[in-house]
Amino acid sequence: MFSNTSDQLDGPELSDEETRAQVVEPVKRIVRTAGLQDVTGSFRFDSCNDQTEPPFRGVAGVRFAFPPDVDPDAYIEELTRLMIADGWSPGPPPGLQPYGNVVHRGQMMAFVDPHPDMPGHGLIEVRGDCRNLTDQLKAEGTVPQSITEELRAAN
Repeated sequence: MFSNTSDQLDGPELSDEETRAQVVEPVKRIVRTAGLQDVTGSFRFDSCNDQTEPPFRGVAGVRFAFPPDVDPDAYIEELTRLMIADGWSPGPPPGLQPYGNVVHRGQMMAFVDPHPDMPGHGLIEVRGDCRNLTDQLKAEGTVPQSITEELRAAN
């Protein structure tokens, strides 16, 4: 169970800007390193509990197009290998068992999968550390913000 006090966090408290950078910067790096095409993306804050109370984590997602004539599963595997070569570790953090193709850095996780609703596209979702104590529900931080232009500029 999370507490909404900084002494219960898994590390120092993160500001809104630090929380955003923690997930957006790795997504931009993935887009650049892998040369992902036709990218769109968003950032939002997500509560780390089911009461929608602090702490919150940052979540950055990017949708991308698979290159023509490429097997999506093979492309996802190659993308995962690139991320591991860039410092991510295979699988989820110890003690967690999420569904999907997952890599992690510390407690941050990245899910890399084909898009379930858009054939020919993939999704990457990076979920950051639960270390932001701002009440993002009141601050409207849970509303997705486009990061598409940042992602396209990174490529």
